Amino acid sequence: MVSSGTFARERVVWAARHGVRLVDRTLLQRWAAGEDLAVLLDLDLDHAQPNAS
Repeated sequence: MVSSGTFARERVVWAARHGVRLVDRTLLQRWAAGEDLAVLLDLDLDHAQPNAS
């Protein structure tokens, strides 16, 4: 979920429980500045399974 602002604590807790990634203003700014989104979201893409289809 993306927001140009911030997320309330309750939303952060809900997202963590449900495996939802949150991108707030700070992460958007860092991504726009050229940082890798996968790194910002701490995605482990090296171990991602290729699509079986």
